[in-house]
Amino acid sequence: MNSNANDNLYIVNDVPFQPELPKLLQRLHVKAGSPYQADVERVLAEAQAIARPKALYKVALIESKGEDEVVIDGVTFTSRVLRVNLENAHRVFAYVATCGTE
Repeated sequence: MNSNANDNLYIVNDVPFQPELPKLLQRLHVKAGSPYQADVERVLAEAQAIARPKALYKVALIESKGEDEVVIDGVTFTSRVLRVNLENAHRVFAYVATCGTE
């Protein structure tokens, strides 16, 4: 994990990607031994060859709260639901996750 202390910004780039075939088959509702298992195995191998999961998150202070908006790190979010969900919060952990190519 890398961090930039000035921005409270953290990069997590050592996320393992090791899906288990039996669990994947179950999740996809593909029976073991079915004709579709070979397709799942092929796609899984391709995904494992290119996937590089990583995430970036930032610790940010809630600067103000209106009736249906919240200002976080200088950015105004207009959402009554967000405002209610952050009622008792003073900071948030904003994040982005990806598994795409570099």
